[in-house]
Amino acid sequence: MKKLFLTITLLAFCYTASAQDSKFGITAGYQSSSFEISGDGVDLSTDASGFFLGFFAQFSVSESLSIQPELHYSSVSDSDSDDNDDESVGDIIIPIMLKFHVSDKFNLMAGPQFDYITEEDTEGIKKFGMGLGLGLGYDISDSISLGARYSLGFDRLDDEGEDIGDANFKINVLQIGLSYSF
Repeated sequence: MKKLFLTITLLAFCYTASAQDSKFGITAGYQSSSFEISGDGVDLSTDASGFFLGFFAQFSVSESLSIQPELHYSSVSDSDSDDNDDESVGDIIIPIMLKFHVSDKFNLMAGPQFDYITEEDTEGIKKFGMGLGLGLGYDISDSISLGARYSLGFDRLDDEGEDIGDANFKINVLQIGLSYSF
């Protein structure tokens, strides 16, 4: 059901904006992910960092508003200094940002962000997650942009997560990167 909703949403955005100005491009940069478990007297968190890369489309709705769906692959790892064991987590991220162009060079972004954990065993954690992305961007030139975004993740425990009690599990993501449009 969620995949159908996501597909319909993306098609609607593309159809609505197809008559407007559009541009396409690639994006890449640094990513920091925060994994948080809280509730039932437990409050744990860990951070992991790595990279993201992907592509985007930007469809102008008006002079000051555009819609920017994106598709990223990210990989973050939590390096444990005691035994030099890196545990890497792969993620497919689909942000759908509304961009408010405050000036010719500066913009603010907000919108839903969907993600899918690519790991085989997620131990009671849903592979599919949602969050709210907020960010800002600066156009260095007509084709190069700098951006920063923070996504607040929503709870992603399955019904199978009964051994954790009434806990919540959230993934929050910070991305800082460069985009090149053509």
